[in-house]
Amino acid sequence: MTKKRHYEAIVKRGLITEKTTKYDFLKKIREEFFEFNKEMYVDAFDTGNLRHVTIQEGIDLIKTIENMFIHFGVDIDKEIEINTQYQETRKD
Repeated sequence: MTKKRHYEAIVKRGLITEKTTKYDFLKKIREEFFEFNKEMYVDAFDTGNLRHVTIQEGIDLIKTIENMFIHFGVDIDKEIEINTQYQETRKD
């Protein structure tokens, strides 16, 4: 259960508490996005694979959003299934 394990590690570090708000998450998501964007900009001009630092910054962004969902009681797997079904049936 990697999702919950990651969340609990962040809680243990005191970065998420019962007082953490949606706005707190928004600020952290924005911070992580800018870090990812900075690294991705470097990779954008390279035809090779993504650098490890870029991947890790992307994971930080994903996990911050995932932690917000966990914190506010979202059933992530259920919502992914709903979104996947929508993507499979949408008419572009």
